[in-house]
Amino acid sequence: MASTVWKGFVTFGLISIPVRLLRAARPERVKLRQLERREKRPPAKKGYEYAKGDFVTIDKEELKAIEAKTTGEMAIQECVELEEIDPVYFETSYYMAPEAAGGKAYGLLYRALVTTKLVALAQFAMHSREHIVAIRPGKKGLLAHTMYYVPEVRADQEFKADTRAVGEKELKLAETLVRSLAAPFKPEKYHDTYREKLEAILADKAKGKHVKVEEGETRRQPAKVVDIADALRKSLAGLKKPAERQTARKARRAAGH
Repeated sequence: MASTVWKGFVTFGLISIPVRLLRAARPERVKLRQLERREKRPPAKKGYEYAKGDFVTIDKEELKAIEAKTTGEMAIQECVELEEIDPVYFETSYYMAPEAAGGKAYGLLYRALVTTKLVALAQFAMHSREHIVAIRPGKKGLLAHTMYYVPEVRADQEFKADTRAVGEKELKLAETLVRSLAAPFKPEKYHDTYREKLEAILADKAKGKHVKVEEGETRRQPAKVVDIADALRKSLAGLKKPAERQTARKARRAAGH
């Protein structure tokens, strides 16, 4: 069982859902242990414990022989639709920039992926490890995302939602609430407030100012909900009021007030 990395609540309108986060994927490595030398001359050995107290040893030369050598080739194997790739497989994102001599071919691959709406899957070696990478067109150029391998994704830890107790009335209200929260994705709306506050403190200290650090917000207590349908109705009512005010403001502007 994977360890819990965070516990708290997902708030959905006036509904609070207690949840915990488990790591969905992580790089898998074969765990080797440094074994003590019994003699001074033989080189140090690493060992793999295949049973309690029982080890098989492997030499440094053997490990070096199977290391993936960093190469200059990223060979595209196939192209797939982006929707087919579960985001849980994405590991690290990179911008892919062409060298001077590759500008035309780079542009050709970019346009081909844009028009076909496909993502290229390639393999390459970097930092002594083989990687699978998804190459996709971004707004202006190509992006590459290294991906986890299947054994690294802990699919057995995914919790299966039980929807048998969900009523049609509750579902319709929840769907309406979700649609009312729909908005274009604008990542600039979200900020790393810790970094911003830390930078502000450091900037003030560099100017010799006295910094008074205010305590962070107290953690909100989850709402106690007895009737989910009633909580959904109240959540929708709370969302409609600002929307109605905005509509009224637009009408006033249109009338020249």
